[in-house]
Amino acid sequence: MQLTRWFDTKNTNFDEIIGKFTSFQKEYNNSSDGISLVNFSFNKVFEENQEIKLNGRRITFNKINFSYDVISSGQEPLEDRTRRIQCFVIIYNDGVKVNYIINRNSDAQRVLREINEYVGRGEIVENNLEVSSDFFNWLIYKVFKNENIFEINDTATIVLESIKGFKGDTDDALTKVSADGDTVMNLISTLSFLLESSNLTLIKLITKYDIHEKIELTLNKKSTIGFEYKKYIGDFRDDGEELAVSKLLLLLYLELLPLIIQTYKEEKSNHNWNGKVYVEFLKEIGIELSGRIEEKITDIEENQ
Repeated sequence: MQLTRWFDTKNTNFDEIIGKFTSFQKEYNNSSDGISLVNFSFNKVFEENQEIKLNGRRITFNKINFSYDVISSGQEPLEDRTRRIQCFVIIYNDGVKVNYIINRNSDAQRVLREINEYVGRGEIVENNLEVSSDFFNWLIYKVFKNENIFEINDTATIVLESIKGFKGDTDDALTKVSADGDTVMNLISTLSFLLESSNLTLIKLITKYDIHEKIELTLNKKSTIGFEYKKYIGDFRDDGEELAVSKLLLLLYLELLPLIIQTYKEEKSNHNWNGKVYVEFLKEIGIELSGRIEEKITDIEENQ
């Protein structure tokens, strides 16, 4: 699932917003793009609002599963112009504002505005985590150097176990780097990743954090996050899928990823990561790989 996050600048009343979703019955028709959103159906997952403490904050949340038909204009039969969308939104209050995590991207803002019956500008604002090629390179550096364990407090650590890089909209990994040391494959993968980092569109990160043995997620330069619950291993499994997914996505957005990004920014601020370190890292990988090739050539010549 691909996710985006938004926050509400107009309404801070959490229960009122939940009510807007569960009671929404209108239809959306846009003459400018010829798209209609109709036949909305909503299901509030938790009868009572749930709470979780993340990054020192008490978060109130609920999850709403909903579906609707997208109808495009045209002369074709109605069934050929109709597409049923199944999605969900996690609505949460962080003590300051109401936020939405939704598994929609290009039409997310439109859907949220329509359900809230907003007609002005700036009521629903994007609130995604920004990542860059430099952030990707730093992650690779930390994993390859076995500096992949971040101590958060006395009891919890984040472990970056492996990273896969992807180019374009594809499921085939361009390269993979893991904390396996300086094996030839890891050297080649690391060099490939660094050389192609500006062309990579997303990375898949496998992490271990606190009571969570395995969290696999993707980070996209377009600011979307991907997550697969079926690959998750950890204590939240005991909560059942609906509650576990809700808590995990909140964990990703409000604790795990902000802590990783904060570590990255601190290392940049302390000059532990900058252009000079990156260049030296590239040289180190190149020299090590060249040495391995020379060793292989010497071994072949001596045994001919």
